[in-house]
Amino acid sequence: MMLLFRLVQEYLISEGRGGHKLGRSWATRFMKRHKKELILRRGASLTVLRVKAMTRHKLNHFYQILGDLFKV
Repeated sequence: MMLLFRLVQEYLISEGRGGHKLGRSWATRFMKRHKKELILRRGASLTVLRVKAMTRHKLNHFYQILGDLFKV
């Protein structure tokens, strides 16, 4: 949930609305309000092949795309 919190906070700052502060329980309340649309899942461990295939270049590319998507 901290990732969601940070993404929303960065979005607000990028939109010039950085003065709005999100409370500590904001993400929890958001999840409760949208419980029909969202599903909280536990992460699964990566297989050895996926770990070996992961490179710094691929991670940077992924986060570049993610940043472009959220305009962060």
